[in-house]
Amino acid sequence: MGIKKLAEEQIPEKIEVIENLIYAYKFFQVLRTAIDSGLFDWLEKTGASTREEIAIGVNLQGLFMKGYLQSLADLGFLVRSNKRYSNSSIASSFLTRHKDTYQGERLSLTASSDWKDLLHMFRSKNPMLNFYEACQDYEVEADGIHELDKAIHRLSIPLVMSKRSVGV
Repeated sequence: MGIKKLAEEQIPEKIEVIENLIYAYKFFQVLRTAIDSGLFDWLEKTGASTREEIAIGVNLQGLFMKGYLQSLADLGFLVRSNKRYSNSSIASSFLTRHKDTYQGERLSLTASSDWKDLLHMFRSKNPMLNFYEACQDYEVEADGIHELDKAIHRLSIPLVMSKRSVGV
């Protein structure tokens, strides 16, 4: 019995769900790299720039810059005009560190928390403690309460309620 070619296989319905997850992961990594490299901050400060200027400005390899910057433009984070790139309004508002509306920390938290290794979390005897320890470096708000503490509190209330409802 030989191995069938994919073209000869009956493709199940809804295969696009898997494809969409693969693309979502790739898009997440594209955005994460832009935030971690400081690309949006640099463009906010410098203004519209060529891909060569951007590569030098944020210390990224020029070989992949054309496709990378086009991906960010396709996702709506950059605007391209006359071979120059600038932040879109969403990138300027939510992905530059000096803005009060900055959301890059949420992305970094997701990338550095147990979300990156759910299997470990599910096998852990105390997954919430592991999650908390992984995020200890998260910034403290002005009122002295970690955003993470607030999130854990919100998560633990339904957990306590569900344990009570089943008599635990």
